[in-house]
Amino acid sequence: DENLCVSPYSIESALAMTFAGADGVTRSEMAQVLHFPSDANAVSASFASLQHSLEAMSAKTTELVKESKRFGGPSEPITLTIANRLFAQKGYDFRNAFLWLVRQDYGAAFEALDFVADASGATQHINKWVADQTRDRIRDLIPAGALDETTRLVLANALYLKAPWADPFL
Repeated sequence: DENLCVSPYSIESALAMTFAGADGVTRSEMAQVLHFPSDANAVSASFASLQHSLEAMSAKTTELVKESKRFGGPSEPITLTIANRLFAQKGYDFRNAFLWLVRQDYGAAFEALDFVADASGATQHINKWVADQTRDRIRDLIPAGALDETTRLVLANALYLKAPWADPFL
């Protein structure tokens, strides 16, 4: 009974980061299903460009609001926060090229957690990060018990958007 907004951009970003780490048959199948070129670098560069454009648009609205206030327009800028992070099992080996690519093109920091010894604590930590990124709008992205000692990587994407709507939710 509450408003819900699903972000295709957010979902596609997470899949593109996953694609960046895929290889062989998995990469080929993902490229086919997602309609991506087989070159993960080209996909990542496109997403990096799109993310920078979205962030620039959000920043530009701050200036536009100053002007529009004089004419009775919107009084708040568009706020858009895009956050990506890799939460990985402490000590698990990931390819440096993958880690560099997701950091460079998606701004995804790498954080080691211990899913083996404390999956519940890792879940709480990830959920707190998501809540912080979404200004407490998403509190429990990862349900209790979803992560366990076999978890090696949680790739998280959080998007926060606050904007004036032409037709507000009721």
